[in-house]
Amino acid sequence: MENMTTVRFDVPVELADLLSRSSQNQFERNAMLILPFVRNLTVSHGRAAEILGVRKLELIAFYGKLGLPWTELREWVHIAPPEAPAETPAAAGSPFAGKTVVVTGKVEPYTRGEMNSFIASLGAVAGSFVTSKTNYLVCEDKAGSKLDKARSLGILMLTPDEFFAMAQAS
Repeated sequence: MENMTTVRFDVPVELADLLSRSSQNQFERNAMLILPFVRNLTVSHGRAAEILGVRKLELIAFYGKLGLPWTELREWVHIAPPEAPAETPAAAGSPFAGKTVVVTGKVEPYTRGEMNSFIASLGAVAGSFVTSKTNYLVCEDKAGSKLDKARSLGILMLTPDEFFAMAQAS
């Protein structure tokens, strides 16, 4: 083996036994080497799995076999559940509050992001595609497949002018 060198490095004591086992394959050894970085949140489980070339679930299962169940690993990361957005006074009286609104096509002079923000300000959810949970489709007459699907599902369709008129009336 030409152009090879030996590298020595320190590992946590609890990993020394596991790393010294001769029966370990490359995945197990590398998973153990990356574990301290997962523990101290330098590397996420998803990124660690990507580095190792496995699915996140396989990595979590491997750590579980070593006595590090997912619940314990999850406790190392303190993530607060998302808070429900406070309903603004404008959203409270909006006919769109609690509804799903899908916009298709261009709505001048707004960008898609601006439209989605406006929809959210009305207390609604901006959908990306038409489903049975969609309440309104904002579109012109030539909207294509989204319009066809909305018609087949009986979803209320609004032109951009109708949408803005309803939004202003609230």
